[in-house]
Amino acid sequence: MPISPPTDDVVISVRNVGKMYRIYDHPQDRLKHMLLWRFGRHYGREFWALRNVSFEVRRGEMVGIIGRNGSGKSTLLQIIAGTLAPTEGEVQVKGRVAALLELGSGFNPEFTGRENVYLNGAILGLSREEIDARFDDIAAFADIGEFIDQPVKFYSSGMVVRLAFAVQVHVSPDILIVDEALAVGDIAFQSRCLDKIKQLTDCGVTIVFVTHDIGTFQNLCTYGYLLHHGMLFSSGRPAQVAMQYYELMRESEHARQRLMASPGDAEEVQHELRRREEEIKRKTGAGEYRFGTGAARIVDYCVLDTEGRETASLFVGKPFRVVTTIEFYDHVENIAIGIMFRNAQGQNLMGMHSYIEHRVNFGPHDAGERLEIGCEQIMLLNPGDYLLNIGIADFRSDYDFTNLDSRNNLMKVTVAGKPLGYGLIHTRPLFWSGGRTPVQSWQSMAWKSWEEWTLERCEKYAPDARRILEIGGQGAELARFLAQRDRQLTTLNFPTGDICRPTPYVDSAFDLIVCKMTFEHLYDPFAAAAEITRLLAPGGILLLSTVWSWRYHTASGFDDYWRFSTAGLMQLFPRLTIVETGYDLDDRRKDCRFDGVPVDELGGWREHWYVYLVAKKPDISESLSDQVMPYRFPRHVLNYTLNDIKTIYESILADPVIQPVIDEIMSHTNESVRERGIASGATEERALPGDPQFVSTGYYRMMLGRYAFAGAMFCRGAEVLDAGSGLGWGAFLVSHFARRVTAFDREPELVAFCREIWRAQNILWSVGDMCDLSFLTDMRYDVVLGMEVIEHLSRDDGERYIAEAARVVRPGGVFIGTSYFPVSRDEALAAQANNPAHLHIFTSDEMLMLLRRYFSNAVIIGSWMFIAVR
Repeated sequence: MPISPPTDDVVISVRNVGKMYRIYDHPQDRLKHMLLWRFGRHYGREFWALRNVSFEVRRGEMVGIIGRNGSGKSTLLQIIAGTLAPTEGEVQVKGRVAALLELGSGFNPEFTGRENVYLNGAILGLSREEIDARFDDIAAFADIGEFIDQPVKFYSSGMVVRLAFAVQVHVSPDILIVDEALAVGDIAFQSRCLDKIKQLTDCGVTIVFVTHDIGTFQNLCTYGYLLHHGMLFSSGRPAQVAMQYYELMRESEHARQRLMASPGDAEEVQHELRRREEEIKRKTGAGEYRFGTGAARIVDYCVLDTEGRETASLFVGKPFRVVTTIEFYDHVENIAIGIMFRNAQGQNLMGMHSYIEHRVNFGPHDAGERLEIGCEQIMLLNPGDYLLNIGIADFRSDYDFTNLDSRNNLMKVTVAGKPLGYGLIHTRPLFWSGGRTPVQSWQSMAWKSWEEWTLERCEKYAPDARRILEIGGQGAELARFLAQRDRQLTTLNFPTGDICRPTPYVDSAFDLIVCKMTFEHLYDPFAAAAEITRLLAPGGILLLSTVWSWRYHTASGFDDYWRFSTAGLMQLFPRLTIVETGYDLDDRRKDCRFDGVPVDELGGWREHWYVYLVAKKPDISESLSDQVMPYRFPRHVLNYTLNDIKTIYESILADPVIQPVIDEIMSHTNESVRERGIASGATEERALPGDPQFVSTGYYRMMLGRYAFAGAMFCRGAEVLDAGSGLGWGAFLVSHFARRVTAFDREPELVAFCREIWRAQNILWSVGDMCDLSFLTDMRYDVVLGMEVIEHLSRDDGERYIAEAARVVRPGGVFIGTSYFPVSRDEALAAQANNPAHLHIFTSDEMLMLLRRYFSNAVIIGSWMFIAVR
């Protein structure tokens, strides 16, 4: 009976599929069967590669299929791809299928790579024009150089896979099927392929692939299937399915070992193996997963901290112990223990093994004996939640062992403290350069005093400096340097001197600026950095130190507003050349925010660690405003929450320096705009924040805040495009942060109004269409703004708008905008119905999919603000 077609959400439906091959003992039996089977004469015996396999795959899922060699994985993929007909059952597939099956399948070896690209594209339903448009991307991804115009028969296996994979992923498939083909590629190409697969799944493409790499299976897949002897053995979470696969493999190995030891027990061994397989099949993913022969069992275990107390919480960099009690129920020659910490995806992260790593011999043990084994280690994982796994085995060699008791997902262990390394695992490297002398690192704690460090840098980088500014000090540590020759010292200390506001000094007033432990206290370090840049003379040097963190951010609960990383400091000074950065200076335990508490008991906070920067202003003749510097923005903003954004824009709006700009914007009302014949107001799609209705409700803060946040965090010193600038007050606000702003809207009367009202020398007003930015010719921008714009466009125009924005953003630049991005389509339709001017409301998933199609990274914060990185 035919099965019904897949629903909209189901793109692959497999029902009772089987594939039978006939195995012949003699070559002539094949011919006899071909001639006589219609008359009921059959020769050979049936072999079912697949039998009674049923499952469904939904749109956007990434499904992995694992199993031993010969379990039917490749046969199943060929049936789904349509290259092999099933003997029984049916398969329904919805959408364009791209399949990467056997090595070189679909390629004509006599054709060149270029010819095969066009051949495969045509087979997949693409026109020549469509293939032309994608060919450069295919060739670039395959990266086989001039061999693209050579016959495929001269390719290596790796080159064939490169080209085949490049073709399949660039034909806009709805479903991509991959059969272990990536195994022949080099590690760099495999990494690129996996990244591409992730991009495809983000765009809603369904992926089905066969692999023997259990790590990839657990890390990438959303769902997994295990085939065993041609039948669907289990399905579910990849971590659970991988455990069942591993246990099946071990049970098969144990059966083989028993048969080698007692060949006469074959029937009993096979019966026991079938029984164990049924037990494995019935296991679920809830709680602990346990397997083994049972000759010895783990009967107790505990995790102990440094004080010997039982715990489930450990600290980064601190020692801990795992103590395991084992009971023996049969003779075991060489007991070995393995301890592993895994993440939620089942990936092995940190392990200790008594035999494989250290060849520890605990000696033979007999039934009835009891053994306690302890293991002590330093916690090398960075903060997070991990799962403890303990296993024991009888080891004969690294590859010849019998699992006795493997207990997986025993307990959750929480690791706390500050990250002490790059990545998941804490390490203690030493770096060197030149003569291989180890370079100082923050982990070596080989500190120098601030005075010694400052004098070294002053004499190295600014020996001829005469005009010196010290911010946050009185010159005590600079005394020796000042005494060397005729030098003039100026000091600037809060509150009488505020580096976050314009100072009375002229441009390029100082040859050397020293800023010690000040930036963490500033209410606006961005404004301070801009003022320091202005005051520094061409060729001048900046020495700066502050409190360290992985990223710069506000730190609540302290009198310090900010913590900085080296990358964060560099991003503050985009117009300076970075000479040196690092972690240095003395270990000032008295400066710790937890006075009186030993540093080692701070739970990893390490408040006494400092970060420094040495930077130089380019020694060039042109004025600062004419310089074109590389654009950088603080990438940690991509991790912000909506509350983070509100906190920051409120602090910016409260800045006395920006207050005159806010007052100018608030002085205009919608009534005055309407007098000029321009529609605006609460019921219109254009409005000024100074309207009484917005002031009374406080909504004007969010209206101003979106531009204040974008201006301060992304637009400082940048070339900015405000696409759909409306009444222009947002472009006017951003212009006080940006190097130059190009602002445009569709209506000439509106642009004329903006040009008259908002007078700023660095704003270029223009008329243009948001869906076609060709009027900008070849201009490119660091930042494109699209505040409250995309909801006024149809879905198709919205996509064109995003594509055009991506086209005019420089590599490394950003596209920032606001709108309402609900979670569900029903919410979007309801919001759309409430305002006839809103032509299409994108859900958050729809918007992210579009943004990630054109940008390398994108986030939506609080269903309100999107940030996309080119």
